[in-house]
Amino acid sequence: MSVYKRGAIWWYKFQHKGTRYQESSGSTLRAVAVKAEAKRREQIEKLASGADILFEDLMVRFAEEHWPTIKPGSVTRYRVSGKALIPHFHGKMLSEVNKATIQDFIRKRRAAGVTDSTIRKDIACLSSALTCAVEWDLTEHNIVKSLPRKSLAKTNDRVRWLRTKERAALIAVCDERMRQIIETLIGTGMRLGELCTLEYRNVDGKRMEIYLEKTKTDAPRTIPITAHVWLQIRLQPRSLLHEYVFSDENGKPWSVTRLSKRIAYRIAAAKIDDFRPHDLRHTFASDYMQNGGKIERLQLILGHSRIGQTSKYSHLSTEDLHEDMERVATKKATAVTD
Repeated sequence: MSVYKRGAIWWYKFQHKGTRYQESSGSTLRAVAVKAEAKRREQIEKLASGADILFEDLMVRFAEEHWPTIKPGSVTRYRVSGKALIPHFHGKMLSEVNKATIQDFIRKRRAAGVTDSTIRKDIACLSSALTCAVEWDLTEHNIVKSLPRKSLAKTNDRVRWLRTKERAALIAVCDERMRQIIETLIGTGMRLGELCTLEYRNVDGKRMEIYLEKTKTDAPRTIPITAHVWLQIRLQPRSLLHEYVFSDENGKPWSVTRLSKRIAYRIAAAKIDDFRPHDLRHTFASDYMQNGGKIERLQLILGHSRIGQTSKYSHLSTEDLHEDMERVATKKATAVTD
């Protein structure tokens, strides 16, 4: 064992099977350096025996072997989550990814102001990686599945939509091309990814329908469109390079990331608080329900696999409640008259 000082910081160095290791403990305390060296030695020995791997090595294999088998949208999400997970678990062995270190990750993410929704996505990425680790015989079980439910409890679904003044303000700061895109999103409830991949062959002007082949759930669906939405589509300049309906100012198809940033920029310019590009989908759903729409039909239009996903909009439909109140009032008035 060899620990020594460099300035105020304690370092350690040792050799293992001919390889020299010399690293900083990051501490001004000798005792911390001693413990750090012992822990590092243990890690090296486990790696050499093949009994354990570093977390970052697991994530590399996860990306190389598992990502090609999943949808591009999931890969994008896992890539974002990986940027949060890898720095936190960097240098830890897979065996050190336990309840305590995961709870510490959750606590630090919340302290940094990250929403619970985002943290759940990060933990879902971690869980998927650990499930692969089980399949690859790198660990015996997925520790995420044994976490207390309350630590991953889902909060109430966020439903934010544009009010009349906000909608006018957003449209006012848009150029013609972006206005047409936003009007289409509000008028159909499509996800950004669905709009970006929409092709002319999937738009039927006679039946006034859009047929979506590429969806988040991989289940194709049909969306009825209004004359207003049909007009926005007809106004799009036809590109000779591709068959996508919506393209940028250079005639190139939009990527979800670029389009989301462009919309977010205009939301900020309109000074609309607590609103995200995805909330344009919520705006469609709220318009639909507040104007007498049925929740079962909204589920089909939005492409939700479960009615529970759509039920968060059910409170926006008050037409039946008003009818009930009128019936109650009429009965009470009749009883008093009698």
